[in-house]
Amino acid sequence: MSINSPEGIILSIVVGILFIAYAVIYPFFVGPKLEKWLVLDVLFSILALIIVGCLFWGTGFRFKLPFIGLNWFWFTLLAYGIIETPLAIWYANKHKLWETAPSLKNDDE
Repeated sequence: MSINSPEGIILSIVVGILFIAYAVIYPFFVGPKLEKWLVLDVLFSILALIIVGCLFWGTGFRFKLPFIGLNWFWFTLLAYGIIETPLAIWYANKHKLWETAPSLKNDDE
């Protein structure tokens, strides 16, 4: 797979968006605020889908994985999730976002 292949283009878009998010936007505008991080993360994932959709919507191109072919939407969502997961864990641990998350325990007990 080359960077000029459809898969390479999508991966480049996803990596570029995540680089901007985690290297520029989150450190300067989010910090340790869980709610801001979650909202911006959803917006960045939507941005990735919009950009890729503008390129591949209606093309019928199937993105090949070892056992399945996916359309642009599912390939982008899967790639975004796989690439972002370690970044999100790193960021959450660095800024102790797990500690600021609302507790799921019932305080009445």
